[in-house]
Amino acid sequence: DAQALFRLGNYFEAGLNAGTAEKPEVIIQQNAKSALDLYRLAAQNGSAEAFYNVGVYYETGTVVDKDLTKAFGFLLKASTSGIAQAQFRLANLYQQGTGTTQDPIAALAWFQRSAAANFAPAQIALGQLLESGGGIGNPNYEAAALQYEAAAEQGVPLGMLRLASLNERGLTNIKENKANPNLPRALAYADLAVDASSNAEIAVKYREELKKKMKADEITEAKKIYDSKKKPAAGA
Repeated sequence: DAQALFRLGNYFEAGLNAGTAEKPEVIIQQNAKSALDLYRLAAQNGSAEAFYNVGVYYETGTVVDKDLTKAFGFLLKASTSGIAQAQFRLANLYQQGTGTTQDPIAALAWFQRSAAANFAPAQIALGQLLESGGGIGNPNYEAAALQYEAAAEQGVPLGMLRLASLNERGLTNIKENKANPNLPRALAYADLAVDASSNAEIAVKYREELKKKMKADEITEAKKIYDSKKKPAAGA
């Protein structure tokens, strides 16, 4: 049974303990090689998740020689079965030309599929690709902002910072080929990023530098935007 093989592989990959933290009883000793063997068997029996895991083992060189060509093959099978994480990794391989021929259009397509499945790292990567143009055409700042916002809605600080940067530079509201900076909105997203990242240094530094450019009424407006977007803390 493919799913049973896959689940057992998970146990060997992470290890499995029972009992209390003070007196744990080892049920399965962590063993990456055994995990890989089980994932291979699960993949042979059609598990898309197992194709993904085997691909990651080859991509990272975990208990096997690193082989990006093999990694590409396994990740492609997982991607065509709809595994969002695999689609994201496959897009990176296409973007970098590792394990396959470099193909920016294919990279874009797989980033889009992964992002559409609400996988936040793909939303960030797709946003950066759209923002820069990345060999796929002219920059599309509005489309990039939508991807960053989708990641921000999931609580990803980098999505919030990228949105702050776009608003600071006025790239979310271009009229007559002229950027229109929105510093209050930029500061609101910077504040949200500080919260979401537990005061990460890069977020705090960016926020403080932004404040130096702003007037008192703009900071007040930013607080209103921040309050409207702030979500209650998640449960334990």
